[in-house]
Amino acid sequence: DIQIDVLKNGVSVFSTLPIIATSEFRTATAGIQQVIIGGNFEISAGSTLVVTLTQVGSGNAGAGLKGTLIFNNPVI
Repeated sequence: DIQIDVLKNGVSVFSTLPIIATSEFRTATAGIQQVIIGGNFEISAGSTLVVTLTQVGSGNAGAGLKGTLIFNNPVI
């Protein structure tokens, strides 16, 4: 299993971290779904995002992992 965390300015955006099991290819179908604190979060100019692997499996240990971040820019 691979467990991922995303830190915004050093603080996790998740209350439940996403876990991708060996047989899975994405978090959308994972047995344990991630929960974003507050259901959403804002990123302002100067914010930093860091993606970390907090757990990797054995054997191939997450070989070939790719990630996608999707942002929505609301019209103000």
